[in-house]
Amino acid sequence: MAGEASTDELKELSALLQQHPEWQHAAQTLQDMWQHKMPDSTDTEAAFERHLQRMQQATAPPVDQPDAHEPTAIPIPGRRHSAWWRYAAVAAAIAALVWVLWPARMAQPGAGGTLPTNEITTRKGSKSKVLLPDGTTVWLNAGSRLTYADTYGKQDRTVTLSGEAYFDVKHNPSLPFELHTSHLHITVLGTVFNVKAYPEESTTETSLLKGRIEVEVKDRPGDKIILAPNQKLLVEKNDSKPATATINDTNPEPLIVLSRLKPNPTVGVVAETAWLENQLVFSNEAFEVLALKMERWYNVSIAIEDSSLLGRRFTGSFENENIDEALTALSIAHGFAYQRQGTSIRIYKK
Repeated sequence: MAGEASTDELKELSALLQQHPEWQHAAQTLQDMWQHKMPDSTDTEAAFERHLQRMQQATAPPVDQPDAHEPTAIPIPGRRHSAWWRYAAVAAAIAALVWVLWPARMAQPGAGGTLPTNEITTRKGSKSKVLLPDGTTVWLNAGSRLTYADTYGKQDRTVTLSGEAYFDVKHNPSLPFELHTSHLHITVLGTVFNVKAYPEESTTETSLLKGRIEVEVKDRPGDKIILAPNQKLLVEKNDSKPATATINDTNPEPLIVLSRLKPNPTVGVVAETAWLENQLVFSNEAFEVLALKMERWYNVSIAIEDSSLLGRRFTGSFENENIDEALTALSIAHGFAYQRQGTSIRIYKK
């Protein structure tokens, strides 16, 4: 971070981060905060004491998320020229990293016993890039969780996703990459694809950019679908359908739609992966669906209080707009009003 590491030290750090991808988010946070240095103080003992106090506060578990294992930002002081200060700060930061990240590697129940599991999460309003131990790169969208066992890259390459992620999978014919969501099982050898599987949404989507993937819908065992590049598979969740099953339709098969990926005519990019370019793109979206996307994008909660607004359809994109600018633009175009208090937003008819 201070630009003083040797080549061997940088290689060792890179190897450690690849072995422990769940540390990468916290390491990036440390680097970002190092670049915003605090003014030098001649009282190094007092500065170090303040550093320890800030570190303890930063690593305290969130009150409203007692079970969350997302790496926590750990403040560090600005650069010091004395060797003992650098070593003390690095030692303290490493100790804090181990304390914060250890819960993400605790053994969790698995088939046939316990299996140490790693978990990487992103909060609403944020995104993360992660390098897995086999060299596979994953970009996690807001409000997502990726888990995998310690056997990953050794005995298997199996991950579980809740939320949305973009995968650039390292080619390895002898060890296929397997992705599980609540409704899909995807098998690949080496490819680039996007999966959206938020539990609160009524559909699961898989978009293939390069290579080939095999998709098995869990509600249709044995029925496998092969996707080619620029194809998108949309699966409607059975649990999202109304409870109107008849005797002859007690377990209806989920609706499956296969289509081609096309650039959005408004912004000229593929909507399914526009989030990687920090763009929220929507095309003919129902208001309640767009509201869910905006909640994750801006880390807010939105309540649409007038049911007559739910049928409205929206097309457009946001990139640099904040939540107020986005809501103002939508309200002018579609004739509704909103009120915001902090992160809580009420939407009602004018």
